[in-house]
Amino acid sequence: MNGVGFQFLSGLERDALQEIMSIGFSKAVVDLAEAINLRVQWSAPDIDVPEAEEVLRVINNQALEGAGMTMITLLFSGKFSGTGFLLIPQDNGSSLSRLLDPDVDSHAGTKCLDVLMRESLLEVGNIMLSSCVENIAELLGDDVIFSPPRYYSPGLIHSALNDIVESKVSSAVLFKTVFSFEQDTIKGGLFLVSSVDVLKWLKPAIGRYLGRYDAKEKQSGRCLS
Repeated sequence: MNGVGFQFLSGLERDALQEIMSIGFSKAVVDLAEAINLRVQWSAPDIDVPEAEEVLRVINNQALEGAGMTMITLLFSGKFSGTGFLLIPQDNGSSLSRLLDPDVDSHAGTKCLDVLMRESLLEVGNIMLSSCVENIAELLGDDVIFSPPRYYSPGLIHSALNDIVESKVSSAVLFKTVFSFEQDTIKGGLFLVSSVDVLKWLKPAIGRYLGRYDAKEKQSGRCLS
């Protein structure tokens, strides 16, 4: 975890935020694994506060290198607000469709495979992003609402990311992780991007989280004594 935006957090608060994000991402992975009956592997989430114009570069460089990515976005609002991104290489989309529906090829006569792939990506993106955000918001004492997920083909991703970056004033809070499916070569990147304004709410929210944790620890100690 780095970036000047986190200098106002103590070491304990930074550790707590890392823990909150890890819990949120891990529960999202569990929800996805249960939905598609496949084991999902993921990396520990990283948190940064890059300058707004660097967000696109960070995503491109640290998520999935190369071109040909598809993207699902999910806007969420509340005190914890921003946009979630799920990026998966386009050539992995058809493999994902087959994992979700082994008979997908037999449906080609009634539905275009590209449409089936898009629906699969929307389903996976909605499960992962909404689960991740809901769990993080709950731990931070917030409720969020979502807009419907949106799908972007490779040719539209750059302009979509630019539009979101331009909506940030100076910096953006960036949470990121990379995941893969154990039984296949499918891999993806999951990101949450929030305006730097979220930082004003984040510190007291983390303090309340630590307070609840301390209260549980004290209660547990009394029970054991």
